[in-house]
Amino acid sequence: MLKFKRRHPQVHTKKGVALDYKRAQNLSEEVVQEWYDGLLLIVRRKAIKPRNSWNADEIGNAFGMVSNQRVIGSADTESTVLQTSNEREWVTAIECISAEGVILTPLVIFKGKHI
Repeated sequence: MLKFKRRHPQVHTKKGVALDYKRAQNLSEEVVQEWYDGLLLIVRRKAIKPRNSWNADEIGNAFGMVSNQRVIGSADTESTVLQTSNEREWVTAIECISAEGVILTPLVIFKGKHI
């Protein structure tokens, strides 16, 4: 691999970031920009104050999934997307923070009926 990288200085190894296949297919700069433009329009129209504006973030962690994979890609970026399947057991964490910096206690969701 070292010889290949020397012959091709425009590429280097980087960390692969897992992203669900369906999300990867529907993610583009134009789609994201359109969503934020619509959000800004609503915030202005409804005069929503920062204390009433919250962000909730959900992240799923798959058991047994290797997340430290290295891939070869453009030297212009820090990471690249690795598409994954949903055939794993997941633990989900949900975090919330307001625009004023108020943080709620995270919620962790495990599969099963009893904790």
